[in-house]
Amino acid sequence: MTAYSPYLQQIDDLVGQHVLAISAFFHKDRQVPFGVAAAKGFGSGFLIKHPKGVVLSTAEHVARQAVEEKIVFLKIGDTMLSLERQQFLFDAKVDVAMSLFTFEQLEREEVNNFTAIEMPSRTNPDIQSGFCAVVGCPSTRNKLDQRFKGKRPRVFSMTLEKANVTAFAGTNIPAPLLLHYEPKGMIAGANLPENGAPSDLHGMSGGPIFDVCVSAPQNRDDQTAMGFRFRLAGMSVEWHEADRLVVGTRMEVLREMMQLL
Repeated sequence: MTAYSPYLQQIDDLVGQHVLAISAFFHKDRQVPFGVAAAKGFGSGFLIKHPKGVVLSTAEHVARQAVEEKIVFLKIGDTMLSLERQQFLFDAKVDVAMSLFTFEQLEREEVNNFTAIEMPSRTNPDIQSGFCAVVGCPSTRNKLDQRFKGKRPRVFSMTLEKANVTAFAGTNIPAPLLLHYEPKGMIAGANLPENGAPSDLHGMSGGPIFDVCVSAPQNRDDQTAMGFRFRLAGMSVEWHEADRLVVGTRMEVLREMMQLL
């Protein structure tokens, strides 16, 4: 991404615009009384605009754990919600789960200070850079105590290059979105620690993947006029450390599931 290195601040700014659409899952440690690190992060999710409210999209294995453990909270904006009675739509084949939060429910639960991502149109006039921004909440960086209000999840971003392959034997996800994960060569967001990466990517599953789209300058001699925008490309569901790949479910799958809500 050498050609784009002068514009990394623009990409960080775009991540910042979407931070309030990112949610984190926390589970209560039954062995520890409420206090320091009584709730630990274990997965990510994000909000998508819906005519009836907002849809929480996450990985099926994250939502399944939330349902089975019962003592699980979801952080949306400044509000911590219990998921004990929240209904999910599951599809294990593509590792996606979704749940609709209606406007009435959001008002009743006093959920505020959040945003939601627009589902892209079916036509894509944007110029794709060949890179994607992977956004989520690593478990090692998300631990909360009982003072939930006002504490926002730690959101991280990584700009990864799309893999030049169409299949990967290590996943069962059909037609997966594959991204190269090179800890030493990737482009890290401003919120990451100085070494460029969290200690591992556990907890990032269920976070959004954005295409980094380019608007080319009209004057080729004025490269400072180049701009970027994010377009939802899918959702991260697997991290294969040995193969140095991040696996995602594509946006078209998310669109089809939303139509069932």
